Amino acid sequence: MKKFLPALLFCWLMLPGIGSAQEVTPKGATPSSKLLPMDNPKRKAKPQPTLEVDIQQQAEEVFGNELREQLEATTTIKVYKVEQFVSEETNVELLEGFKVLQVEEISGEQYERYHDLLNQPATFLQKEELFKQCYFLPAMGIHFVNAEDTVTALISLECDMVRFYYQDESGENVFRTVNSDPGHNQLQDMYTEVFPAVAALQPTKEAIEPLAMQLVEEPVYYKVKSGEGWIKIAKRASKKMDQKTTVKDICKWNNIAYDRAMKNEVYPLKGETVIIGFK
Repeated sequence: MKKFLPALLFCWLMLPGIGSAQEVTPKGATPSSKLLPMDNPKRKAKPQPTLEVDIQQQAEEVFGNELREQLEATTTIKVYKVEQFVSEETNVELLEGFKVLQVEEISGEQYERYHDLLNQPATFLQKEELFKQCYFLPAMGIHFVNAEDTVTALISLECDMVRFYYQDESGENVFRTVNSDPGHNQLQDMYTEVFPAVAALQPTKEAIEPLAMQLVEEPVYYKVKSGEGWIKIAKRASKKMDQKTTVKDICKWNNIAYDRAMKNEVYPLKGETVIIGFK
């Protein structure tokens, strides 16, 4: 029996309330709460530092300081539609070697939108290096005019590149090419908005019907070839229709303002279809 006494004593001491100290709560008092591991106060998250974007610094990375200052000082913007290949003609208006097809000066709300679009770094990649396997074929040119300088930009919508021509501090003519991938859609929309004449060149139903009813004849269409102007188209029409056709006739049949056509403000583009007579 004596042999089992130590083991029995140990088990007795381990019973609840026997071998361990108990917290005694006075009558009427509220038991003190205990902090369990999950009740520990959580450490507050450190506030994330706010990233302030320095727009001016970004603009200098894209344009360089001289070009950025000249663009910001712009007071007038003229937009040009140009042929995509360097022109061999010398007796026509050229923009950095590219033949001018149409000119529009923008103002008001449109000016504000396009001035911001072409000045903000978000329109361009913030790296001067270009890794493009495509030809620089501009469709649109822009003159940024201020009191002292004129900056010219040629925009390739197919290759998403913009080339700025300007004078540096020493007066030397230089250019800077930037990647316009981020602003592709906005620049494409700008071109479509400023030059809606492409759609106007397509013969309209309203322009055709009165003539068709009067002559009871069907219109004859001609597809414009590269480098052809209104005078050349009229000459081809005279030969094809075997009767004299004038530029006024072409403009009337295609619902085009004659005076704008003679000033080259509206110009036929390669692949467009125009009416050259009736049969």
